[in-house]
Amino acid sequence: MNSTFFAVCCATLLSAAACGSVIVDDEELAGADGGVAPIDAADDLTLDAAVPQADAADLGPDAALVCGTECTDLGGVCHLGECMQPSSLGFADAFDDNIGGPLPTFIWGFSIEVETTSYATGLGFIGLPAASAGNTADGHIALYSDVGGAPTQLIVAMAEVQNMPGLVSTRFEENFSEPLLLEPGTYWLMGKATSPTSPFASNLVVNNSGFPAFPMAFADGGGAAPFPQTLSNVNFSNNHAPNFFMNTLLP
Repeated sequence: MNSTFFAVCCATLLSAAACGSVIVDDEELAGADGGVAPIDAADDLTLDAAVPQADAADLGPDAALVCGTECTDLGGVCHLGECMQPSSLGFADAFDDNIGGPLPTFIWGFSIEVETTSYATGLGFIGLPAASAGNTADGHIALYSDVGGAPTQLIVAMAEVQNMPGLVSTRFEENFSEPLLLEPGTYWLMGKATSPTSPFASNLVVNNSGFPAFPMAFADGGGAAPFPQTLSNVNFSNNHAPNFFMNTLLP
């Protein structure tokens, strides 16, 4: 698998600036040209100050030794002295029928359920930016908290991926500089694009009538502005299930 790693600087409201990374997997469903356009990450990662983060420094220098090699040998990750299992929520695998998604003038996405106290390690999506050669698109996703059954408060947004390749289904991931503590509850993965075409790979989920039947939330995208701290005037409709996902560590 060919992967391109490049640094993305991120800043939090809780700690000094740190740098994470973006992982681009260009092996997914390569199109006729098979090419991958250059990618620029412009926006900084932003964390909501209200969301607590664990301080690994309090654990001492030997905290990681608690897990031992037995943890990593079984595919686990040692975090805060405990062996945890990597997982993901949302749709982390490319759909067979990537058809694009709703118009890019919206912020749109779907809810996910965090069933146990866990840690988010990054956000990602699979992009299918253009229907013809030479077109490119920009896009990114964010994690919102749920208030009253709707996405409301911004928790964290990944940096915008710019100039995604046309005719190539590509997986984009951004790892947080530090895992983000999530309590059990409902959260929302919301996507936003600044391009004339929808850059998000999407699956045609249909009901018995032949229309898209995947429940989604929609809000005004605000043009090229960053994700708003608070979403308002959220509407709901059925549409296509998009390839948005959040990577996690489960205790």
